[in-house]
Amino acid sequence: MKLSDNSMWEAVKQNDKRYDHRFYYAVKTTKIVCNPSCTSKTPKRDNVRYYPTLSQAIHDGFRPCKRCRPDLVDHSDYYFVEQVSSIFEKKYMLPLTLDQIAHQIGYSKYHLLRLYKKVTGKSLMTDLTLIRIQKSIELLLSSSLTITQIAYDVGYQSTSQYNVVFKRKMGCTPSIYRKRERI
Repeated sequence: MKLSDNSMWEAVKQNDKRYDHRFYYAVKTTKIVCNPSCTSKTPKRDNVRYYPTLSQAIHDGFRPCKRCRPDLVDHSDYYFVEQVSSIFEKKYMLPLTLDQIAHQIGYSKYHLLRLYKKVTGKSLMTDLTLIRIQKSIELLLSSSLTITQIAYDVGYQSTSQYNVVFKRKMGCTPSIYRKRERI
């Protein structure tokens, strides 16, 4: 998936770990290349160039940052996160359990939790919930399905559970969100 300059810039500004190793950013003035999650001072946007690979940035004369160390990475960890994200995208509507996800990936559930948190900075359930809420918003705005149908379609076992999670994330109930956004 090709990322826009705006989405890459937002990832850099937010130090978003989810984008690490999906792209790199280089700062022209310092000649340093970093991961998007680097906690160094945010550079001026005009001084930033984006690269799909670290080797391309190094080829253009940039050196790896000594803070975020984009050159020292276990790529298998990021492949693992891509596997989990793929499961979430394809099966968000199912009542997924930690044991099921761990079994599909081939890790113990404890290792799965630790590694996912280490790589993304978030819990598994945070990301699964985010995907379910995004999918439910799409359905709220583009369909005439009832709230109950949407709740079950995006993987919740009850409407009340869905309403609680949606309200916590969005600040209002799904029905109020639908009314407000459709106006």
